[in-house]
Amino acid sequence: MNIAPGFVIEDDAVMCPRYREAVDIRKLKQALAHGIKKSRQYEKPTDVMVQSTLEMLRSNALLCNAYLREFPHDYLVLIRLRGTMSGYQIGKIGSQIKVDLIDNAELVAPHAGLVATTRLEYLRASLMTKYGSEILFVGSGVVMDIRSRADAENNLQSEFRVVVERHELAPIPPKRMLTGSMATLKNLAKAILGRKAPLNLYDLVTWTRWKS
Repeated sequence: MNIAPGFVIEDDAVMCPRYREAVDIRKLKQALAHGIKKSRQYEKPTDVMVQSTLEMLRSNALLCNAYLREFPHDYLVLIRLRGTMSGYQIGKIGSQIKVDLIDNAELVAPHAGLVATTRLEYLRASLMTKYGSEILFVGSGVVMDIRSRADAENNLQSEFRVVVERHELAPIPPKRMLTGSMATLKNLAKAILGRKAPLNLYDLVTWTRWKS
């Protein structure tokens, strides 16, 4: 029973039974046909926008270098752009962080630990405005494909977020927490001792049920 505004109960009796109608997908698609079609159309980004975004990504990676290089693993992250074959790859080897423009994102995708597919406009908004990253990480403006359980357990998406969101100041390098299986063991030890680990809403280990 899905009651609607105006539903009234008095003395344990329903005086005004008002209910919400079930959503009719067919009618919904008909009513929103124009908006649905528009949302699936992607204009090809201009070369100027693609190049200027590359420079912003590189500047961000440089600003956040001290933070990013503390991540204990090497990785390759691919940003695949809607409407074009081009994309960006963010690579970490040792303490070196490198951002490059690539002509064919599909060739890199099989080798990336994380593939993030988004519109260039969303990526630029994240890099240029204070709360622009929310369109990616809160408003579902990006589709992230994490290729392995290890990358998920190590929260590789958190490193991606640091690179693509705007920063007023360089983020303070954290004392890196244990990740993956070591983090699981640490949390298990805390549970045995009756201590709860802090809840991290962006920790995929907390919210993922793995296939056996």
